[in-house]
Amino acid sequence: MARPKHLEAETGYYFITTNTEKRKSIFRDTTLGRMVIDALYYLRDSGRVCLYGFVVMPDHVHILLSVSRDESLSKVMHSLKSFTAKKLNRATHQSGKTAFTVMEYGMSGMH
Repeated sequence: MARPKHLEAETGYYFITTNTEKRKSIFRDTTLGRMVIDALYYLRDSGRVCLYGFVVMPDHVHILLSVSRDESLSKVMHSLKSFTAKKLNRATHQSGKTAFTVMEYGMSGMH
């Protein structure tokens, strides 16, 4: 399947869906799912995004957010994915690639 296009609007709201590699259900473990939630709250609390809502499913995450003027959506997604991947590696005693390191995302911009 082709990788989804990453579109970025100057301003607006983004509905983002990101899947785990091969749709592995890694977030059935609520401790691992909580790592995604904590990372989203960190992005919100640091002022990088305005977080309107999210849902963590066993093999994917839905996020509704807007990005601060000093940020880009690609930087925010890179931070979210790399930070969470490192935490997942530590929690699962893995090194190298986890299911989250290669998460892809697609989104729709709304104004």
